[in-house]
Amino acid sequence: MEQKPTKFEKHIFICTNSRTDGRECCASKGSEDLHKKLKEWVKADKTLSQKVKISKSGCLSHCEEGIAAVIYPEQKWLTKVEASDFEKIQLLLKS
Repeated sequence: MEQKPTKFEKHIFICTNSRTDGRECCASKGSEDLHKKLKEWVKADKTLSQKVKISKSGCLSHCEEGIAAVIYPEQKWLTKVEASDFEKIQLLLKS
């Protein structure tokens, strides 16, 4: 095993879990679109793309509360996220 330092200052994981058993899931609430929008925003900014990483994650165990996300290294857990929270997430990632 090799441990490497990361070049990113922040890393956000957006839950894109999809359930087929009828229970609520983040994917059914628009998490894929939110992930795509954040990724495009970061990619469009050369400075930000060197500092921020946007990733999909599996279930973060908050599907009933809306889209779930977590920002590292601060360990900021976001629940009840909606696609309209895009600008609020941008501010968190820039700070």
